[in-house]
Amino acid sequence: MILFNREKILDEKNNLEKLLKAETAQLKQEVDSMEETSLMGRLNKLDEFTKQEKVLEQKYINMKEQNVMMDKKYEIALKTMEENKFISEQIAKRNMLKRCVDFSVHMKKQSLMVKCPVEGASTNEILDLNEMVDIGNKQLEIYDKECLDLKKENKALKELLKSTREIINEKNVDDNSKENIVSWVVYFFRKSSYYYYYNYK
Repeated sequence: MILFNREKILDEKNNLEKLLKAETAQLKQEVDSMEETSLMGRLNKLDEFTKQEKVLEQKYINMKEQNVMMDKKYEIALKTMEENKFISEQIAKRNMLKRCVDFSVHMKKQSLMVKCPVEGASTNEILDLNEMVDIGNKQLEIYDKECLDLKKENKALKELLKSTREIINEKNVDDNSKENIVSWVVYFFRKSSYYYYYNYK
């Protein structure tokens, strides 16, 4: 369930980034189409471009806010995974300790039964000590395997956290680059309009 939530969060973030890239590509396509030679045509296009720029900026702000919310949601999910991992480790340790205590008590009882068998007890009722040692060894093997699984889980969680931080850092770099592109396009067309106005009026 936790893995499913993590994949769902990453999918939502990827969809937001794809939508932003599509909006930027559309804006660039519209800018490339602004090749009108008349001053009025350029001014009208500039006015239309400015309006579209404001709409795009608002959409971009909304997307950034959604990204912030998704980051917080993802951090909460990671924190929940860490808490669940800690609880699982504590439960595993407690259960193993209980099994060890139960096994120790049982071994003590069996040892006493071998030394001083209960009168009337059948052979089947008295467990062989070697068999009990084998059972104990198997339980220790199970415990070692559980410890190894927990270590693998911890390693996977650390790799996931590292990957998430890299994704967030890349997203922040992309955000800064997109803001610079929008600012440069606006500056270029304003300069272009002023040039035509003063040289061809």
